[in-house]
Formats: sequence, C-alpha cells, structure tokens
Amino acid sequence: MDKLSSMKAFVAAANAGSITGAAEELSLSKAMVSKHVAYLEDLLNSQLLYRNSRGVALTELGQLYRERCMQIFDLIEETESLISQRNEKPAGKLRVTAPTSLGTYHLAPKIANYEKMFPDVRVELSLNDKIIDLVEEGFDLAIRLGKLDDSSLIARKITQTKLVVCAAPSYLEEHGVPKTPADLLNYNCLIYKPSSINDEWIFKNGQGEFSQPVSGDFVTNTGDALRMAAGKGRGLIQLPKYVVRDDINTGKLQIVLEDYQPDPVPIYAVYPERKNLPATVKVFIDYLITCYQPIPEMAK
Repeated sequence: MDKLSSMKAFVAAANAGSITGAAEELSLSKAMVSKHVAYLEDLLNSQLLYRNSRGVALTELGQLYRERCMQIFDLIEETESLISQRNEKPAGKLRVTAPTSLGTYHLAPKIANYEKMFPDVRVELSLNDKIIDLVEEGFDLAIRLGKLDDSSLIARKITQTKLVVCAAPSYLEEHGVPKTPADLLNYNCLIYKPSSINDEWIFKNGQGEFSQPVSGDFVTNTGDALRMAAGKGRGLIQLPKYVVRDDINTGKLQIVLEDYQPDPVPIYAVYPERKNLPATVKVFIDYLITCYQPIPEMAK
C-alpha cells in the first residue's frame, strides 16, 4: 500500500478518535481505513491504536508516530509551497550560455540589471561560440543567432542584428573600396569559423540572398579577434553589427557593400522543452525581449 496514504489514514483516525470519523473525512470506506492502519502496524511491528466499540485511542508508540507524521505533513506542505513560490517568482540559479561577443557586449550589462531587479536570482553566464548541448551541459537556456538546427528546443525571438562588412580606413585607402561582393575575391577577407562552415559570406541583391566565396590569411573562432585584426588594417570582416558598432562610431572601421546587406539575423532564446517552465527562465526571457523593444537595438 502507499505509505503516505496509510499515514494520512492513521492520523485522521487518531484525530477523529474513530475509524468511522476518518473514513468520512477521507471519503474512504471504514474497511479501507482499517487496512491502512493495519498495514502500518505490520510494517512497524507495533500497535498504534487501541480499538474498542466506542472508537480508537493512541498507544504510546502511536502518539509518537502521530507526532512524527504531522511533522512530515508540515514539511511536505512547506516544500510544495516553496516550489510553488519559486515557480511564480524568479529565485535560485539560472545557467545561460551565449556567443562570446554577444554575451560580452549585450548580455553581461543586462544580466547585471536583471539581478538588481530579482536579487534572489544568481545568473551564471558561460560564453562560447560553439553550440552547446543544453541538457547534457546542464544549462537552462541559450542565446543563439541565425538558423536553429535543433528542433527539440523551444525558441523565442529576442531581437535581430545586421551583418555588415567593414575594414579599417587605412586598408581601404591602400586597396580600394569593393563595389560588389564579387570584388572580394581580390581582397584579404578575415574568416570567422567556429565550426566546419564554408568560407562564404552572405549578401542580398534584387534576386535574393546569395553566398560569395572569400579567402584570407586569418581564421579565428571569435568575433572580437576578427574585429581587432581588422582594426589593425589586416583586411575585411563580416560580423554582426553589435560586435563592431563602437569601432564604426569612432571611425576605426568603415562599412562597405551596404547595398548588398543580407536580411537581419534573428537572435533567439532557446531552452529544452518543458511543460512547466520555471519562472526564473520565463521571466528572464521576457526581460530580454522587453530590453530590445520596440526597436531592435542590435540592428541599429
């Protein structure tokens, strides 16, 4: 028999002073209440109740067992209440993974504000340009750019960003400004390659998006390394605008091929499929979406 149900039947009988009273309270038959009590007495090898024609009374061990049962019931109720509160109000640890540059330039300051709003939450931000298995690595959610390949994840769009091609003014002065994507075959293009992706950049014209093969003497898996190399005049780069915005504003980098910019790249919050999404995750995603509304900040 279910031990917890038997404990409840025993406590009800002890409190009511009769099997009949417990049966009425629990909407059970008198026979079933008696079976529950008998099950516990057999399990404990101890008599818990004295029985007579007028009702039942607790034995000494029954009194002790009743007190401990009540403590267990209180602990269960307290635990259920705590879990319910946690599911309504953000609290506890939130593990987030995101691309390095995106996390550095955008998520880090927003997380700081989020933790001020919800001081009971502690966010752990892991920055990595590789695609992480959320379940295997124990992350609550990830921030990802572009096409999502893992259909088992739930995705919510947070914002979007532009892809821009740029270079240092000194490099463009020496080598000239490319007029079309095809011109890039004659330029040193610094490659962002976090995985086995072809050395191609994406552009768009009147016929739609297309890929342009590129090549260069520097390949890396972080956007910041490309940005710094381009700033030193080593060649052209194509990166999300949020990575290079400050360098563009200060004149360290200059955008080219603006007439061929592809469609904005969506940025998603993704998380494993769950029936009851914890408030810590849900509220954080809602917060990020609010941060980038109504104008997609990263696309400016």
